[in-house]
Amino acid sequence: MGPPEPENNPVVGGGVAVPTFSPDPYADFRRSMQEMVDARELFDVKSNWECLHELLLCYLSLNPKSTHKFIVGAFADLLVSLMSEDGGDRERQSSRQAAPSCEQ
Repeated sequence: MGPPEPENNPVVGGGVAVPTFSPDPYADFRRSMQEMVDARELFDVKSNWECLHELLLCYLSLNPKSTHKFIVGAFADLLVSLMSEDGGDRERQSSRQAAPSCEQ
C-alpha cells in the first residue's frame, strides 16, 4: 500500500502532512512537541492548557490511528516534564504578563 492520496492529506497552515517512517515514533513525537512548547513558550501547563490541548488534538488529527498511542504517551510525558520543571520555571513565568495565543 502506497502513501495516501493527496486529497486525504490534511492541509495545515498552507502545508501538507507528509507520511514518514520512524524507528522510534514516541521519541520523534516527544521531541516535536517539546519544540512546539519551546517555540510558543507554553511552559506553564495551567495557564496554557487550551493551547497544549489544541497541540495534542492537532497531532492526533494529522497522524494515523496506529500512532495515537505514541502521541498520547509523548504528550503525557511532556506534561509531567513541564509540571516538574522547578515549579514551572517561575522566572520565565514572571517575565510574561499574559499567556501567549495558540495562533501564531
